[in-house]
Amino acid sequence: MKAETMVMANTKVTDPVCGMQIDPTSAAGKIDYNGETFYFCSKSCLENFNREPAKYPKETKAVVTGACNVAAASGVNREDVTSGTRTDLFTPNGAGERVDLPITGMTCAACANRIEKKLSKQAGVGSASVNFATAKATVNYNPDKINVSDLVQTVKDVGYGTAGTSKIEFAVDDSARPSGLSVQLENYLSKRRGVIGVNFNLTTMNLAVEYLSSATNAETIQLSIEDFGYKVRKVSVSEESSEDSIEAAHAAEYSELKRKFWIACVLSLPVLVIAMSHGAIEFLNFPGVNWLQLALTIPVIFYCGAQFYRGAWAAFRHRAADMNTLI
Repeated sequence: MKAETMVMANTKVTDPVCGMQIDPTSAAGKIDYNGETFYFCSKSCLENFNREPAKYPKETKAVVTGACNVAAASGVNREDVTSGTRTDLFTPNGAGERVDLPITGMTCAACANRIEKKLSKQAGVGSASVNFATAKATVNYNPDKINVSDLVQTVKDVGYGTAGTSKIEFAVDDSARPSGLSVQLENYLSKRRGVIGVNFNLTTMNLAVEYLSSATNAETIQLSIEDFGYKVRKVSVSEESSEDSIEAAHAAEYSELKRKFWIACVLSLPVLVIAMSHGAIEFLNFPGVNWLQLALTIPVIFYCGAQFYRGAWAAFRHRAADMNTLI
């Protein structure tokens, strides 16, 4: 019995979702599917498998190990995967990463579905799922083939926005700067986890970095810059928690919609009165009344309703329809 327990303790199985090798006795959950028992490192992996079991590997490999830790050997551990930092599902060297992108501008489940399909088609993306309720896109990707900036741009190309970003500026020490163009550092940082955009101005020696605060932080970015051979100091940081940033983005979106709503109400009310009076109100019967209605209507359509036209056009370009199309 003791020997059997020891063998079980040294047996590792592969989580079919994230690819991490785990001890089945301490797994977060397990499922019997098609005559096979699958073990999972976290509840999130279990839920992902439950949604689409057919898309994941059909078998799990049991590996007997000695004192060595297989997960550590592959470069992926339980903390990395459960925290959303790493996933080696589709990369043989365990270099795959996962990122959560807060999405803005979605109005229905069709929006989430369209974003998910577009992200899934990108080269280097292993899997993508968009949750309309939480307004987040979870993407597993290979950083050697695609970066966070490309993922954000993909979301924007579909017609939506992203939130949860912070910005930091560094002053670069020119005396300690390696020779070369700014593009070398920009390309290097663009491949770092969570980095969305980089702008290195050689004239002012100012380096600006935009990043996802939920995926990285200012200290990590500074260490990456110094590892590349540059000496820098922070000039300004506009950093806030991911939750605060997302809430601020949604609050700004709601505030803009509310402002446009009241402007539309104020301008539409006279048009409604004129149209429904049918000449019964004497002072509204003047030669230029139709031009007045046109002048009042144009801002409502092209300013207050502009975002719905943009959304409908974005859906049309991707041969789809959503609530914007209906409006």
